[in-house]
Amino acid sequence: MDSDQGMIEHLSHPAIHEAYVSQNEEVRLLELNEAVLKAGKFNNLSFLKDKVSRFWDNMDEFLEHGFGYIAIHGEDIASVCFSAFISDQWHAIDIETIEAYKRRNYGARVARAFVGECRNKGIHPYWDCSPDNAGSIRLAEGVGMSLNFDYRVYWYNLS
Repeated sequence: MDSDQGMIEHLSHPAIHEAYVSQNEEVRLLELNEAVLKAGKFNNLSFLKDKVSRFWDNMDEFLEHGFGYIAIHGEDIASVCFSAFISDQWHAIDIETIEAYKRRNYGARVARAFVGECRNKGIHPYWDCSPDNAGSIRLAEGVGMSLNFDYRVYWYNLS
């Protein structure tokens, strides 16, 4: 029996959509759009497409209803934050940073851009994670999210 935590936005932060320097590295922040998804110019584009396809039936559906941001380091997608699923005006967040790029604030940049875009569109971002995921909780709080509720998750072995 595990408890998960749900967080919603309460504070405002500016969304940054241009190149920035993080620990002496240039990183580009790009909005997920058709050009990015179909460009094929990133070394690990399959990582991004696999992430999106876990939640959406196809890329066109995602592009019509969802949105997101990626942090690019060189020709690698370092981090992604996007609409995993939608319910009314709520967009659940899926976020991941590639292991080699963790602890460089790439996740914070894409999360801030996503939360800022939600605010601009009048959408409520929703972030949940297990209570033992301290890094995810810190990141959510760092981009203006706060604990809204706890819920229990029950796991059953069906085999």
